[in-house]
Amino acid sequence: MFKTALFAAALAVAAPMTAHAATPIEAFGRLPAIDKVAISKDGKSLAYIRESEGKRYVVAQDLSGDVIALTDVGVAKVRDVDWADADHVLVTTSVAGAIDNREFIAFKGERYIVYSFNIRTKKTVRLMDRSSEEALNAALSSPQPGQYKGRSVAYLMGFTMTGTGRRDVYRVDLDSGMGYVHQIGSQDFSDFVLSPDGQMAARTYETSGGRWRLDVQSPSGAWTTVDSTPVGSIDTPGLYGFGRTLDTVLTSYRDEVTNEWRLAEVDRSTGKYREPFGAKQRPRRLIHADDGHLVGVSYGEGAQVYEFFDPKLNAGWAMVERAFAGKAISLSSASADFSKLVINTDGPGDPGSWYVIDPVAKSAKRIGSTYPEIQPGDVADVRDVSYKASDGLAISGYLTLPAGKDPKKLPLIVMPHGGPQSHDNGDFDWWAQAMASRGYAVFQPNFRGSDNLDQSFVDAGHGQIGRKMQTDISDGVKVLARTGMIDPKRACIVGASYGGYAALAGVTIEQGLYRCAVAVAPVSDWPKMMASEALSTGGSKGTTIAYWKRFTGANAPNDPMLETISPARLASKADAPILLIHGRDDTVVPFEQSDTMLKALKAAGKPVELTTLSAEDHWLSREPTRIQMLKATIDFVEKHNPPN
Repeated sequence: MFKTALFAAALAVAAPMTAHAATPIEAFGRLPAIDKVAISKDGKSLAYIRESEGKRYVVAQDLSGDVIALTDVGVAKVRDVDWADADHVLVTTSVAGAIDNREFIAFKGERYIVYSFNIRTKKTVRLMDRSSEEALNAALSSPQPGQYKGRSVAYLMGFTMTGTGRRDVYRVDLDSGMGYVHQIGSQDFSDFVLSPDGQMAARTYETSGGRWRLDVQSPSGAWTTVDSTPVGSIDTPGLYGFGRTLDTVLTSYRDEVTNEWRLAEVDRSTGKYREPFGAKQRPRRLIHADDGHLVGVSYGEGAQVYEFFDPKLNAGWAMVERAFAGKAISLSSASADFSKLVINTDGPGDPGSWYVIDPVAKSAKRIGSTYPEIQPGDVADVRDVSYKASDGLAISGYLTLPAGKDPKKLPLIVMPHGGPQSHDNGDFDWWAQAMASRGYAVFQPNFRGSDNLDQSFVDAGHGQIGRKMQTDISDGVKVLARTGMIDPKRACIVGASYGGYAALAGVTIEQGLYRCAVAVAPVSDWPKMMASEALSTGGSKGTTIAYWKRFTGANAPNDPMLETISPARLASKADAPILLIHGRDDTVVPFEQSDTMLKALKAAGKPVELTTLSAEDHWLSREPTRIQMLKATIDFVEKHNPPN
């Protein structure tokens, strides 16, 4: 892990670092120069996204580095790259858009489009461009490479727009893009497990009202309903592919004694759960073999810990960890026999590097750098933070320290994560590193409700939006201030999504803490947000509304208490300048939320600015607007909280 332990007693005596010239801010805001690296099943070729001179390509090359083929993807938002077979690369992209057809109307959302790139013919086709039924030419699931009658295909979930509409599993030809209904589903069909030859092993159904059902199919073809949840439940298990053998499928299981979610296998023949297995931690990554069975799991709040069920794979991974000691290591891809691995590393002096590993030959070949413009000396140190909230709950987080500055009385940027049921893990964070490069310490707390620890820590956040989830953040600032490392009088709060809400709450619900706030794609008005969510996600009794009711503590979307935790309703209390930044194509938090906050602050006579990101989504997926966001944030923070 690229961090060192950080304890209150040791903070004030940390050694200063060597000064160096600041890297241009654009270097941090650029999209990765190399990303989504995948190795072919035969271990002979690589495919990945390459950024070059403002253009993006999908590149296929052999292991020596010679390019086999490339295709220009323009400004497409590429979400994933994978090999279907030795000749075809699957490229998943997304676009913000709405579906409006005579039989089916959907609100604007992020739609996923999959392309097949034939590296021999150099031709690219859009999957589901044509289909056996009148169907949406977009994917409702990740594509799964497979075979059908000896021919390579991709299996995916598609929307069949006949009658009232239904979700079906399609098999799609990789060279024509033609889709054929492979398994008929329903409106509530939500997930599936297929063997590589297209045999259905399991399926789940989930209604907008929250009823979940898992069915498994035995090798003989008989279907059994294994489990279901009551209507209105949002604690639904997931379906994660096959288990450690193809006779089982993998789901999650909530232990009635410990209240923790565990991985569990369901026997396909009996429909019965087997004993939960693996560490009693939330898994970060599930690793499946080419035939679909589970071969490994990774865990860990900070550095990932990998557990492989084959002793040889475990020994090979242990060798990789020794070779890259002190770095955060992530397994990105593997050949079918795991004789070749693709890993990504980051850590001290490393803003991200890609390698091909040959465990048998004990060799590592560097593919390239994620951020080649960021020099080793530009990578700021990241340290663990542990502290107690005001009610005694143990909280963790990370502190990024600016290079070349004595770590005493540093100006501070508080940067809470989104979600809120998410977490920061201390890996290289381009946004936090960018702000640290300007001389700021950056604090990223995993407040209660985050999912970095156990279920009880998540549950501790229920009903605490705008309350203890907020004071957990400011309690961390107070602890850091007592060490002498940061200056609490020179602090700003910056965040995106839920973190954007927390930034607004930090200067409206709380006062006297921050010199400024920057909120990117924030929720500002909970009654309006709940109304919007109810309209677009299944009504006031849907699972999305149930989730927000759980975290806000509201009894209903129109509960008056929501006004007490809505920064837009508290604009007159704002005690620091605010910068709002929002993408026009945001389909998660409507642009209206920033507009509402802007109008409320102006009406209250409070200092506020708005930066609009044209054609940008919720995740800052486009390079020009990502850099625009970064520059606007740093300019605003430097104006109101100078680093020197």
